[in-house]
Amino acid sequence: NGKWRGLYAHWGRHHRQAYGDADYAKKANLEAWTALFPRYTVCSYYAAASHQPFNSPPFLHAIAGDTKYLVERGASGHLTLQYPHGYWWNFSFNLAAAAQHAYYYPARGPQEQLQDYANSYFGPAAGAVVADYLARLGGNERLEASYRASRGDAEAEHMTRLRKLHNRLRPAVKRAAGEPVYAYRVSKLTGTMEFLLHLGPIRAKVHAVEAAAKEYEAGTATRAEVEGAIAEARADIVEIQAHADRLEATLPGVMDANWLKGWTLNRTCAEPLNRIEKQLNSAATQPAGKE
Repeated sequence: NGKWRGLYAHWGRHHRQAYGDADYAKKANLEAWTALFPRYTVCSYYAAASHQPFNSPPFLHAIAGDTKYLVERGASGHLTLQYPHGYWWNFSFNLAAAAQHAYYYPARGPQEQLQDYANSYFGPAAGAVVADYLARLGGNERLEASYRASRGDAEAEHMTRLRKLHNRLRPAVKRAAGEPVYAYRVSKLTGTMEFLLHLGPIRAKVHAVEAAAKEYEAGTATRAEVEGAIAEARADIVEIQAHADRLEATLPGVMDANWLKGWTLNRTCAEPLNRIEKQLNSAATQPAGKE
């Protein structure tokens, strides 16, 4: 009846796509819903830690494209969600840029704001290095590496890209060394990237266990080989959890170790291992003659 306000929200969007992009995955859905409501609000998940990379790349393309779409299409509201609480610092740039552009500075691009952010927050000595690092980290051609690593599904090419980016950040540590506040802030960037480099390939170990379990069922692998693969994967999970615990303790606001354990390590790593171990211990699934 023209009096209700609609709210469009896409949780889990990959931010190499902006709302106005021709290849935006939910474009037809967005167009259908916004056409129904003369007044509508868009809710953007720039900081949902369950679905966005832990190292918080600035979503330069998405924020610029989203702003253009919202302004040109006459959206009357824009909400940004931050979740969970433990990640408040990590997503500060995306939240600030997204909140300001559409209604306060619609003609200003997030790339310009990134320069100001890097120089003011990380200090003039380290600012240029940080700005270059963040711009590269958030570039559309590199975003997939951060997304995949945050899920523990990174492949060799993704890890290579992340290591190169981490190396580009190293000079900022030296440049900020004389200023305790700036040094602490830079350490948060390095801390999140170092954790991501640790987490990135973890599910490869889980996939190795799944492959070994299938080979065991086919009679081409031994029980001991499957158990060895499980033990190796579990050891890596323990190490990553310990890393998360240290990160939360030393750099508050960067990591919620308990949340990581429940959402990522238990759900996507430990549970598949538990299931395979249960199957392994079931007499019905053990091939005859295998020890």
